[in-house]
Amino acid sequence: MFKFFWALLLVIITSNPSYASTVEVEQAELRERLGCKASGLELCYVNAVYNANSKLHVLNFNANVEELNPDVSMPDDFLRELAIQLLVKFNPDAASFYGIEPTLRHIIDESTYAADKIAIGISGSYKGKPLVGYAKHGSDEVISSFISSKVEYGSITPLELLLSPCKRIESLENTGEISKLSPEQYKEVCGFEREREVP
Repeated sequence: MFKFFWALLLVIITSNPSYASTVEVEQAELRERLGCKASGLELCYVNAVYNANSKLHVLNFNANVEELNPDVSMPDDFLRELAIQLLVKFNPDAASFYGIEPTLRHIIDESTYAADKIAIGISGSYKGKPLVGYAKHGSDEVISSFISSKVEYGSITPLELLLSPCKRIESLENTGEISKLSPEQYKEVCGFEREREVP
């Protein structure tokens, strides 16, 4: 049932034009070691998706917040920290930001997408309320390296939360309310690279 739910969710996401360039990525070793089918895991790997618009490879995890920390008073902060901890274990640029090694990078299949584009999506619930969040590494002309993260109560997916700042920009561009942003402007506003259009 859980697998069916995620498959249906992926179909819904990819049918939306903003997420049409999203594909599921097989991460067999990660699934084998940390997959949600393994019994007794309070933090488990759900799936991986790649979004061509943002050039992000998102590893999605599910966390049982109350079992991981029964005394948690700020579940959103707890989940955000958990996402950052996962990020630095897989993404070498994020690990470098903290001056450590990405200890789980070796279990990621990088044959299609490099580990330095990995972001972490995380979902969970606390007292029956769904939580969703992400952590990602970024850089720009002003700050050479940074970690951004966010957790919200709600039933959207981590990818939707990651891309929500850009969705509004794309909507305004499509309606003609603003002119199309250059790839550099888009990255500055959204935090992601935009594919350059071929003339």
